[in-house]
Parts: sequence; C-alpha cells; structure tokens
Amino acid sequence: MSGSLVISGVALLAVLALAAWARAASRRTGRLLHALAEQVRRVEQGDLPQRVVPAQAAPGLREIDEALQRAAHARFDAHALLQQRLALQTAALAQAQVRIEALETRDSLTGLPNRRSAEERLQAEILRHRRTGATFSLILASIDRFRHLHDTLGPAEGDAVVQAVAARLANACRCTDHVSRHDGDEFMVLLPDTLPAGAAVVARKLLLATSATPCRAAGTVTLSLGVLVNVEQVDAAQALDAVRRSLHQAQRRTPVAMPGHDHPLAGLLPA
Repeated sequence: MSGSLVISGVALLAVLALAAWARAASRRTGRLLHALAEQVRRVEQGDLPQRVVPAQAAPGLREIDEALQRAAHARFDAHALLQQRLALQTAALAQAQVRIEALETRDSLTGLPNRRSAEERLQAEILRHRRTGATFSLILASIDRFRHLHDTLGPAEGDAVVQAVAARLANACRCTDHVSRHDGDEFMVLLPDTLPAGAAVVARKLLLATSATPCRAAGTVTLSLGVLVNVEQVDAAQALDAVRRSLHQAQRRTPVAMPGHDHPLAGLLPA
C-alpha cells in the first residue's frame, strides 16, 4: 500500500512539473511571438527587423524568424533597386529637359543663342535701360555675298562658313556681350553698358576677326554691320527694324553704317 502511495506521489510531482514547464514554455513562446509581431510592424514601417528568437528556441519559431529576415531583406533590396531606377529616370528626365530648353534657345548649327533668345535678351536690356538709364548698343552683322557662296560652293560649305563666322564673332566679343545667330547669315551682337566709342571698338574687332583668316574654300569672308546706339523709347521690334535699316545701308555703301551721317561712330569705324 505504501509503495503505491509513493508511486502516486512521484507521478503527481511529475505531472505538476510538466505543467509548470508547459506554462513557462507557453509564456516564453508567447513573448517570442509578441516579439516577432513587433518585428513585423518594424518592417511595415520601413525598418529592418532584429533577430529576437534565440538559437535554443523551438525550431518552428526559428524558422519563422529566418523567414521574416529573408522577406524583410528582399523587400529592402527591391525598394533600393526601385529607388535607384527612379533616380536614374529622374536624371534622364532632367537631361532631356536641358536638351529641350537648349533646342528652344540655341541654334543647332552654331551653338549660339538663337533668334528667340536674342530678342528676349534685347527686350530685357531695353527694360533695364528704361529703369536705370544704362546704355547699350546693338550690332547686326551679315556675311557679304553669302548667297553667292552658298550657291557656288554648296550647302555644306555654306554651313561651314556660318559656323566659322559664329566662332570668330563669339571669340572677338567680350564676356558681357551677347552674340546670337539671328537669321541665316545674320548675327546679332548686344553690347550692354556700351557707349558709341565702345561699340566702334567692338565693331572693328568683329570685322578684323572675321576677315583675318581664310575660311576653307570660301577664302576671305567679310561682314557688313549695322549699328544702333543710344536707343530711346523703343521696344525690341523697333530696335531691330532700326538696326536692320542701318545694315541695309552698310550693304549698299560700306561695311558699316550708322544712323545719321554725323553719328559719333562715323569717324571710328573702318570704311
């Protein structure tokens, strides 16, 4: 009888111990599951998860932890790849925008600002003159006998002449001047803060720079210049009309024409 009681007591203790271990294991498992749930929330918020399941934990929990780590890193890798692609696309769009803006404001043959850009700059200079009284001068240059050169030598040589003259004009001007291809064989040079004497100096430099070196098959190339200074109460269109009339006078008479025979530039410019 006493032996049976001893066995029953040992069995009861074993059952109680097993129950206590099960409760403890359940609590540990619950804490680990709660920790795993927290790591899932970290991933949802954009953070990488931490390892919360110890090596001695049940295999099922370790597998869950490993799976969470793999899924999170795969997600972050995919996000990083997407960000990289978006950055590349943004850079490509920015470059395309720059090219589009260049096409809108640059002449494709010479690389100089085009007519639109030149006339916007001229209007801005006129407004500055009205606001502050700042002086400026305007030169319109045309390649002499260009149509004959184009028809005789062909379009390719004609383009080469235009490119060469554009480069020589740009190199001869000051960094503050605005040189543009205005139309065909015509170039506009805007000279901010420039009095008549200064415009005369620039005009002479342009003539000498253009004719100093033969231009391929075309040989020596010369220019006719129209010059406009001391513009008062005109807009861009009126200023262009006036300087074009001056250019036409130069093409009929001398390489350079000024508005009025007694203009201060008349004695400074080459005949």
